[in-house]
Amino acid sequence: MVDLWELCQQVVQELMPLASVKQLILKAVLTKGTEASLVRVRGDRLELRRLLTNLVGNAIRFSDGRSAIAARSVRRSF
Repeated sequence: MVDLWELCQQVVQELMPLASVKQLILKAVLTKGTEASLVRVRGDRLELRRLLTNLVGNAIRFSDGRSAIAARSVRRSF
């Protein structure tokens, strides 16, 4: 199991310098009522990290300055 919350925080920290250059606010946010310890997924940690890095990196690259980018975690039951 991969701790997705921890992974999101790591990706945000890694991409913070790129966001700062464009004067963007970048942060990871847990949806109200979601416990960080419950944000776990089954999958390959390296591939999930690569996916998150690409998604957030693209959000930064294609955003205008003085914007905010937030990665939100929403708990859903299937």
